[in-house]
Amino acid sequence: MDDLRDHYTQPEGHIEDPPKTWRDAIRYLGPSVIISATIVGSGEIILTAGLGAAVGYVMLWWVLFSCWSKSILQAELARYIVLSGDTYLRALNRIPGRIPGPRKDFSWPIGLGLIGFATGLTGLGGLIGGAGL
Repeated sequence: MDDLRDHYTQPEGHIEDPPKTWRDAIRYLGPSVIISATIVGSGEIILTAGLGAAVGYVMLWWVLFSCWSKSILQAELARYIVLSGDTYLRALNRIPGRIPGPRKDFSWPIGLGLIGFATGLTGLGGLIGGAGL
C-alpha cells in the first residue's frame, strides 16, 4: 500500500515529442489504423445492410447521422483523454448526474454501461442455453 501513484496517467517528462520525419511517423501507422478501424467497425456495416434491407432508403438519414455523431464523439473523447492523461471510465465518471451506489456514487453513463453489460450477458446465457451447450 506504499505505492500511491496513479498507474494510468503519464508522469511528467515521459511524453514523447511528435515525429518530425516521414520515416519516424511510419512507426505510428499501425496503431492509428487500429484506432480508425474502431471508429467505423462491423456494427455500422451490419447496421447499414440490415436497415437498408428492412426499410430501404427511408432511414438512410439515421445511419448517416449515427456514423457521423459516433466519429465526432470518439474523436473528442480521445482528444480529451490524450490531453488530460485520464482514462476513459474516469472521463465518463466526471459527467454530472450522480447515481448513489453501495460504496460510492457514480455517473449515469457508467450505470447505463453496467445495465447494458448485464443485459448482454443475460442474452449470451440465453444463446448458450438455447444451443444446448
